[in-house]
Amino acid sequence: MNTIKQLILVTVLMWTTVSAQALNVADLAISEIQLEACSDLPKVAYSDVRSAIFRRHFDKALDLLGQPKDSSEPEHKYLFGKIHYLQAYENVNNRSAVVADALHLQPARKYIDQAAKQGFAEAIYDQAVLLTPPDEEQKKNNLLKSAADKKNIPAMLMLAEIMFLKAKTFEDRIEAQSLILQAANIDTDAKIRLASYYLHEDSRLNNVTGYDKDINKAIQFLYSATAKCNSSAAYKLYQMSKNEHKPNDLPASRAIYWLEISARLNSIKAQGALAEYYNANNYHDKARLWALRAAEHDNLKGLLTLGKMYYQGNGRDKDLPKALGYYEKAYQVDQTNRLVQNQLGIMYYRGEGGDVDFRKAADMCKLAANKGQAGCQYYLGLMYVNGEGVTQDIDAGIDWMKKSAAQDFNIAKNWLRENW
Repeated sequence: MNTIKQLILVTVLMWTTVSAQALNVADLAISEIQLEACSDLPKVAYSDVRSAIFRRHFDKALDLLGQPKDSSEPEHKYLFGKIHYLQAYENVNNRSAVVADALHLQPARKYIDQAAKQGFAEAIYDQAVLLTPPDEEQKKNNLLKSAADKKNIPAMLMLAEIMFLKAKTFEDRIEAQSLILQAANIDTDAKIRLASYYLHEDSRLNNVTGYDKDINKAIQFLYSATAKCNSSAAYKLYQMSKNEHKPNDLPASRAIYWLEISARLNSIKAQGALAEYYNANNYHDKARLWALRAAEHDNLKGLLTLGKMYYQGNGRDKDLPKALGYYEKAYQVDQTNRLVQNQLGIMYYRGEGGDVDFRKAADMCKLAANKGQAGCQYYLGLMYVNGEGVTQDIDAGIDWMKKSAAQDFNIAKNWLRENW
C-alpha cells in the first residue's frame, strides 16, 4: 500500500474516535422534533412491495408489482426476481422440501441477472450471496466489490468482514475499517454494525477487527443511528437497558423509553413488545393502540395481546369470538407457538368464541401438552378419560393429569384428588 493511501486510511480511522464524542448515556433522548422529522420522511419507491415481501406475502407482492415486461426499471426486475427466489426456497425453509422449486428459481435468476446487468447494486449483491456457488469464492468477491463500489451497504459490510478475516497486515485491517466507516457515513444500519464491533458480539471477529471493546462508544453509535430514524438501533438500546445487571451505564428505568422510541419509528417487533408490556402493566388503552398497529403486520405479540385482552376483558368487555379470531390468526403466523396452541386447545374444548370442537381441541392440546403446557395437559387428560376427540384411554388420561398436576396446575390436582 503506498504512503498516500495509508495516510488517507489512517485519517479515516482517526475520524471514528473524533466522531464518537463522549455523551452522558444516562441522559440520552430523542426529541419530538426529531421524531416528527422521521415521520415526515418521503416514501421510497416500491415500499408497499417491499413491505409485502418482508411479511412473506409473496402473491400480494407480485400483484402490487406487476409483470416486469411492463417496466424497464432495474429495481422492478430485481424485485420480481427476488420474490420468485424467496418462493423457490419457501418450502425448503419450511422443511417440506429438500430442493428449491425450479419453476420459481428460473425467473429468479433471469430477472436478478437482468437487473444486475443494468447496474442495480442490490441485484449485484444478491448475485454474490444468493446465486453464486460456494466454491466460486473469487466470483463472489468480485460481485461484492462491484456492489460495494456502487455504495450498496450490505455489500460494503460483507466485504469488510471478509477483509477482516483475511487480513494479514496492519494495512489490510485499516482498509477494512475504512470501508466500514464509509458505510457508516452513508447508512445507519452500518452504524449498528460498527456498534456491534465495539460490543464484541461476534466471536469470529473480536480479535481481527482492531476495535477494542468499548460499550459506551457502541452506545454512541446506536444513539446516532436512532437520531437518524433507525428503529433497530433504538431497539438495541432497549435491549441493552432492560437488564439491571449489565456492563453499561444505560439506566434500566429507561428501557421502555427506548422501546417506545423504536415503536414510534415503526419497528413492528417493538410495537408488539410494547403492547405486551402495557397490557401486563394495566395500561390497556396504550396496549390496544400498539397491539393493533403490530397486528396489522401479523406480529405475533400484537395478535396475542389482542387475543388476551378480548379474552380477559382488559379495558373493555369480553369478546370471545374476537379473542378466538386473533388467536387463530396468531396460529397462522406461528403454528409452532405453544402458548397459541394451548389457548386454542382450551377454547375449542370449552366452545369459547365458537362451537365446541373436541377433535380440534385434542389436536391442539396434543401439540401444546407435549411442549409442557399444563393447561392443555389437563384438558388432554380429560379428553382421554372421557373419549372426547380421541379414542378413550384412561391410563393415558391419568398420565397427562399427573404431568399437569406436577406443574402445580390446581384443576388437575383437584381432579386427581377426587377421581384417582
